Amino acid sequence: MGTSKNGTVHRYYTCSNAARTGKSVCAGRSIRMDTLDELVIEHMSDRLLTSDTPHRNTRRNLRRPRR
Repeated sequence: MGTSKNGTVHRYYTCSNAARTGKSVCAGRSIRMDTLDELVIEHMSDRLLTSDTPHRNTRRNLRRPRR
């Protein structure tokens, strides 16, 4: 979590190893949660909700538990 100069709080996704033991164990970067969430939603929408994807099958597959 981070706070900007104006007091806005930003949450971040980060490597759990780096969070527990220090940044030296992971070369990965932290990314703002709102930024990544929006990218994932946009990507999933583009992939799942296209005109050539049968909506009936998409809804059924989303409800099906993975094995």
